[in-house]
Amino acid sequence: FTVPAGALTDMSGNPYAGTTITFTTASRSQPTRKLFDAVVAKDGSGDYTSVIDAIAAAPTSRTTPWVIFIKNGKYTGHHDIPTNKPFIHLIGQSRNGVIISDNRLSGANNIGATVYHVSQGATMVVNSRDCYFENIIFENSYGFETQAGPQALALYTTTDKFAMNNCYLRSYQD
Repeated sequence: FTVPAGALTDMSGNPYAGTTITFTTASRSQPTRKLFDAVVAKDGSGDYTSVIDAIAAAPTSRTTPWVIFIKNGKYTGHHDIPTNKPFIHLIGQSRNGVIISDNRLSGANNIGATVYHVSQGATMVVNSRDCYFENIIFENSYGFETQAGPQALALYTTTDKFAMNNCYLRSYQD
């Protein structure tokens, strides 16, 4: 840049002789803009093929949301968000298209099935704070399909600051 002669004066009114300064800035790569931190897709078109793997890969001790987008599909298995992974946000592509399902039974039974405590028996167990879910069906297929229990939970939360929007819980007890 150039400061022309006389453009600046000192406190006594004497004009500055002017100068030209030339410099080059370092070339920096620009960060990639992303709406989501991770994408889950059954067909392999995302970062992960299961919600369980996406949660496991999320960083610990976050202070801002880690947003996981889930493409339409049925994702089975026991899902757990541990206490050291706050701010997990699960966003489904569409409420009727994203189903997180498992088939565990909780409580006493007389049918000979394996029985879990609710903290391991629910399809989705949230042990961390500041979690948010949107556009997802949470299902315990044991309770939903057989309409039997004693307990077959779709969701179990243990902390504060948990919210859901446009989610559907299908189970025998929720």
